Amino acid sequence: EFKFVLSSMTERGAVSLVRARVPALRREFAPRQVSSLYFDSASYSCFHQSNAGVSERIKVRLRWYGELTPSTPLTLELKHRANHLGWKSQYALGALDLASMDVRALPERFAEVVAPAERSVVRLLRMPILVTSYFRHYFATADGGIRVTVDSGLRFADQRRSRRLRLSGAGRASDLSVVECKMAPTRERDAAAMLRGFPQRHGRFSKYCHALDRLTERANRP
Repeated sequence: EFKFVLSSMTERGAVSLVRARVPALRREFAPRQVSSLYFDSASYSCFHQSNAGVSERIKVRLRWYGELTPSTPLTLELKHRANHLGWKSQYALGALDLASMDVRALPERFAEVVAPAERSVVRLLRMPILVTSYFRHYFATADGGIRVTVDSGLRFADQRRSRRLRLSGAGRASDLSVVECKMAPTRERDAAAMLRGFPQRHGRFSKYCHALDRLTERANRP
């Protein structure tokens, strides 16, 4: 996985840049809004491990697409990282009336559907911390072996002081766009060659950590 952070760049500008610099890409399917409810431990272990670049770590999030309604399908994702490799365990939860339920009770529901080896993880990372939301464009090579997404308009909402999901009053993280390139390990060299003309250098970036940093900055303002 390669990530590029485009500071002070609009959604339109980021998409135009990717299409101009990487002409081999084609649009995979229609853009859409992506939202995630992130969970962490009481000591924020995910946040600290991600910021420190710990080689082996896991994030737990609940993801949905488009507007949230009682009939919106929800997916539990455990995002694994081992050195420079990343993969996800995904579990379809169907539709839940997420807006009306106690979100702190969700980890016990997660424990019922995940693989036995992952139950301790969802019980440890059980604190709902924040919701992130952004608009995503999808691109891929003709063979589908390399995928590139462009995320813009990142917004977030603090969940730590409420048992009910809070989506209103979400703050804008900043005027940035994030380009992510994902591929199988066997296609890493192909992806690197394809992105050689990209003006930014790739590096680590976490939307969860970025949003939580911004919330902390706001809380500490005099």
